[in-house]
Amino acid sequence: MEQETTEIQGSAPPRAVAELKDAVTDAFERLAQTGSVDRLRGYANEAIGETKLSIGLALSSPEIVLQGLAQQALGQAQRYIGEAKLAEEANIRDGVIPTDACSPPIGATDQGGAIQ
Repeated sequence: MEQETTEIQGSAPPRAVAELKDAVTDAFERLAQTGSVDRLRGYANEAIGETKLSIGLALSSPEIVLQGLAQQALGQAQRYIGEAKLAEEANIRDGVIPTDACSPPIGATDQGGAIQ
């Protein structure tokens, strides 16, 4: 990977390489914040937790059973967060929630002292 980066930097202006890196980083961050990804991670954690729970019960290992239960709970939380994000995204897309309806930042005031 480092060799590829060196080759790209050698053939492109440094500013273009930096902009490309920033764009790729931003894209990955946006992807990680979508409701679909959270929901899929939740389902995966639930499945892994169920597997650990089954193995722990079969082996009579309370430690593995607890790990399985904890991972199932984590998966459920991730799934619910993802579903909430998807619902919010759908409401914004459908115009149910206007994009300017977001709360102002804490402490944001205009010159008269009122919240903007």
